[in-house]
Amino acid sequence: TWLTHYPSCKTRNAAHWQRDLAPPVYDAGTIFFAPADTPAILAIEAGTGEIRWSNTQAADTLHLLGTVAGHLIATGRTVRWIDLETGRLAQQ
Repeated sequence: TWLTHYPSCKTRNAAHWQRDLAPPVYDAGTIFFAPADTPAILAIEAGTGEIRWSNTQAADTLHLLGTVAGHLIATGRTVRWIDLETGRLAQQ
């Protein structure tokens, strides 16, 4: 059992507040989250709760669709491929 704390954003007019309840995505020991109270997409180690990476480049992301070929697929105004290991934007 673990609990993880991440930075929350108080500004209510940002695009990330449009996120509905979004289920996390799990892949190979990592859980990917896109909470509404932060512009970040988070990758959290499933066994420890440690944040592996945080990506704020895709703040308008509304949905995490799944993973394929080493990438997290995120959608919002556009479709993005985010590298699973680094969190860097690979394609848009």
